[in-house]
Amino acid sequence: MLSKLKKLFGASGNPAPAKADAPRSAWKQHGNAAMAQGDLDTAAAHYRQGIAEEPANAQPYLNLGYCLLELGKPAAAEEVLQQALRHAPARSIEAFETCHMLARAREEQGDPTGSAAHLQQAVQHGPDQFSGWASLGRIQAGLGQTTAAMDSLHRAIALQPEAVAEMDLLCTLLLQQRLPEQLLTWARRILVLAPGHLMGHIHAGQALNMLRQFDAALLHIEAAEALGTANANYWCLRAGVLHSLRRLPEAMAAYQAALRIEPTHLTALVKQSEVACALGQRQHSLALAQSAASLTPVTQEDHTRLAAVLNDLGRYTECLAVCEKGLSAWPQSAELAFTQACAKLVLGQLPDAWAGYERRFDLLVQVGLELPPGHRWTGQDLHGKTLLLWAEQGLGDSIQMLRCLPWLCGQGAKVYLDIQSSLVPLVESMQTSAVLLGEGKVPPRYDYYCPLMSLPFALQLTEATLPAQVPYVHVAAASRQAWSDKLGPRQRPRLGMVWSGNPNHVNDANRSLPLKALLDAIPTGWDLFSLQKELRGDDAQVIEASGRVRHFGEDLHGFMDTAALASEMDLVISVDTSVAHLVGALGRPLWLLLPHNPDWRWIVGRDTTPWYPTARLFRQTIDQLPTDLLESIGHELTAELARVSTAPG
Repeated sequence: MLSKLKKLFGASGNPAPAKADAPRSAWKQHGNAAMAQGDLDTAAAHYRQGIAEEPANAQPYLNLGYCLLELGKPAAAEEVLQQALRHAPARSIEAFETCHMLARAREEQGDPTGSAAHLQQAVQHGPDQFSGWASLGRIQAGLGQTTAAMDSLHRAIALQPEAVAEMDLLCTLLLQQRLPEQLLTWARRILVLAPGHLMGHIHAGQALNMLRQFDAALLHIEAAEALGTANANYWCLRAGVLHSLRRLPEAMAAYQAALRIEPTHLTALVKQSEVACALGQRQHSLALAQSAASLTPVTQEDHTRLAAVLNDLGRYTECLAVCEKGLSAWPQSAELAFTQACAKLVLGQLPDAWAGYERRFDLLVQVGLELPPGHRWTGQDLHGKTLLLWAEQGLGDSIQMLRCLPWLCGQGAKVYLDIQSSLVPLVESMQTSAVLLGEGKVPPRYDYYCPLMSLPFALQLTEATLPAQVPYVHVAAASRQAWSDKLGPRQRPRLGMVWSGNPNHVNDANRSLPLKALLDAIPTGWDLFSLQKELRGDDAQVIEASGRVRHFGEDLHGFMDTAALASEMDLVISVDTSVAHLVGALGRPLWLLLPHNPDWRWIVGRDTTPWYPTARLFRQTIDQLPTDLLESIGHELTAELARVSTAPG
């Protein structure tokens, strides 16, 4: 700024002596000379003399304003600069610089909004001035005006294509907006201009991490480490990439490095808790989560992380308070709105939660989900309309929402259903008028579309109004007979088992059980049957060593086979998987084993669920290991064995 203003003021090196025939120019020469020597008090005195001699000239006011800013007197500078603005010609360099310095004066007095207003004036006077757009972008970013800030930074970079600092700030904003492709483009541009730029590598690593190109991300992260001192945020980024690569011990070490630098780093505590849980270090995981929950959130990310931790710990009321406070500051936050909705749902506050649950699409679109074209159905009259239902989540979610299909088909609408191909036989068993599509296929025309998990919102379901009649899917007679023949004559009460689900599920470490622990808890007297198609880890060896379990594996060709097998059971005991939803939809007796932080649909504080009337819920407490729950299950299974053994038929 000083060199720019020296040029503006006409100072270059030592000033020329004043000419005898131009005494009125002495204030400028002497003031600029004093400023060049760093003697701002003397310079200010000369500029005041200039104002007295040339009161209609903007230049001495402008020069004095700059001196006062450098002397740490922004209020006095502002008063003088307002005088300069009154005398500066419109769209002149003087008017631009005056507004630019007025912005600095307002910022130094703690008024960034006023500073932004002056910078808006500055770029109107000097639209081709790089410094105006760069300063405006910085102020707008600080005010949270992200879109406007990015526009200003783009304008600045267009005027100065090698402006690496502005590119760095633009990358930060693109990260906040979760725009990884653009972030990677600008990060690479930084690295072309400055190959050893620390933040260029960090931004590239962040973008590639979001794009799930983890090996490439790690290369940039390691390059950044070689260039400078790694801070806590660096170690968190590194740990997150290692976590995604399933290099869990290394991820744990990286989070520990972050916490050594910043012991109260909320993100590091939360994510290290997740890694510890995945490594089976349950008590350490819980301690880390509790430490995170004791912190006071400050940033939007802190509120988001803390709300998720409190939700996972089952501290739902506290979670709602954090969400409410965060949303008052950042009302557009989809993460906070979605977490708030999930906490309300698990507390049974269904009507208040469905709208917030729809905010999941704001998050899913950011990671590449493409919504069908057209209008979303949110409860409009369907008579004479065409409705596309679309399975956007997992198999269990789809099974849960199939309960709504008969009602929808009865509203005078033509209903198309785009659902996972493995569930087609179950849909066909419902004998509705719905038209089944190939998975991912779009019908030629439709009036509305609705994701299956948005049906509760569109129908505004409450516990009293949700369709709860079971069974709503059925086993084909041929399948039932085939599996009856395969099992042979009934010798003892039959217990079906599901002990693990998708290993990639976000909560799998909490919800899945070791098969051996489950078998140890089941009393003798039951004939045991695996309802799982896939085995994990040492499951096959455990089954062989036990001699108690019949496992069918490849004989389970699809959900109709699983449904037929489940229908032959006296009781199914299951963790929270799609098979549990299937058994509930069939109206068969189900004991559902839930972790301390269950999915939202298993409303806390009860051992029943409105979704599946034949299900009984068993809940792990937060201080239990998943296997601790099995001891009480064993006692209950002994009593249940006696009941089913004496039941008629």
